[in-house]
Amino acid sequence: MADSVLQDQFARVRGWTRLFAFTGVSQAAIQAIGFASGILVIRWLPPQEYALYTLANTMLGAMAILADGGIASGVMSQGGRVWQDRVKLGAVLSTGMSLRRRFAIFGLLFAIPVFVGLLRNHNASWTMTILLVLSLMPAFLSALSNRLLEIIPKLQQDVAGLQLIQVKASLSRLLLNAVGLILMPFAGVAILAAGTSQIYGNALLRRKCAQFVDRHQHEDEQIRSEILKVVKRVFPAAVYYTLSYQVVVWLLSVFGTTQAVAEVGALSRLVMVLSIFNVVCGITIVPRFARSASGNGQLGKRFWGLQAGLFALASLIVAAVWLFPTQTLFLLGDNYADLHHEVVWMAVGGVLSMINHVTVAVSQARAYIPAWYFSPIVGSTALLIFALSFDVGTTSGILKMNASIWATTCLCSIGVFLFYNRRAAS
Repeated sequence: MADSVLQDQFARVRGWTRLFAFTGVSQAAIQAIGFASGILVIRWLPPQEYALYTLANTMLGAMAILADGGIASGVMSQGGRVWQDRVKLGAVLSTGMSLRRRFAIFGLLFAIPVFVGLLRNHNASWTMTILLVLSLMPAFLSALSNRLLEIIPKLQQDVAGLQLIQVKASLSRLLLNAVGLILMPFAGVAILAAGTSQIYGNALLRRKCAQFVDRHQHEDEQIRSEILKVVKRVFPAAVYYTLSYQVVVWLLSVFGTTQAVAEVGALSRLVMVLSIFNVVCGITIVPRFARSASGNGQLGKRFWGLQAGLFALASLIVAAVWLFPTQTLFLLGDNYADLHHEVVWMAVGGVLSMINHVTVAVSQARAYIPAWYFSPIVGSTALLIFALSFDVGTTSGILKMNASIWATTCLCSIGVFLFYNRRAAS
């Protein structure tokens, strides 16, 4: 009996090891392609153009968060209950898509005027401003469906199929950037390349989803009601996170210089490498949290194991950047070679953001969502305190503020999971 239990445990560990190894290697390739594309943009765009590119990416993130508002979390939660039923899963996806289109209008109404104001504040001409807004549209529209479409292969654990699509989309972006920026080194070209490649990736994702869901299902009122319950609790926090994720660039845009915006944008490109861990966890861990039975006592142990791994990884990353800042900055080129102190603070903020991202994802997959006012109150208080404590008009000051805010947010996210998991188990 003991041998049988030991063999089962060994088989489970071996299965997880294989899954993480395959996912990690595949995602490393995807991130390497994306990283190369980002470095190409940094090196080929002048700092003035790269500052505008950074502002555009910041607004794209804000628009995507507002257009989601918790819909993806609701779809993941509902899909986790019916992931083996092709018809019901199709209804969940169709309902989520319908809601996402309606929320997109809100994202546009909020983000476009702010984007125009920031561009004009950094001396972009009206012609350049209009071109940048138009170039942002394909990326925004494709982002509306991308996150929802990816939920289906994630729930089915079709890791290989999903990552093959991501490789193709990343390669197309790299190719478009390489060709486009040689001919026209403008921010709008790089933004348009990202949107075009994502449209191509979404077409492949729709074909993949057709293997697992009935795409002809219509919006379901009951599913819509369940998703909106999640949205009502997530959306206020999503609005807050929209502001908190972008606050670094926005504060620099108001109080700092165009060069400072470009520096933060370039440094943040280095931390984008960490998104490999977000994606790996999103593919392998989050769906399994969503599928776990309620009241499972092992859930808390799995959560603590996840946190221990994340914090150990974070410590190694920060130590490596602190020991080798020159080598880390080499990739960004001569315009950003002297940011030794700043790159360490960017790494600290980046790893804390990574931990928070994974923690929030597993919490929302379990529908562990605090009252709508919790995150805005805690986050706004931290933002006010730390904004007054650091010089937000400089690259160094804004990065210290950013790291401090993420430390506070991370602790709160861990506390939220523990609180709701204990309540669910009681």
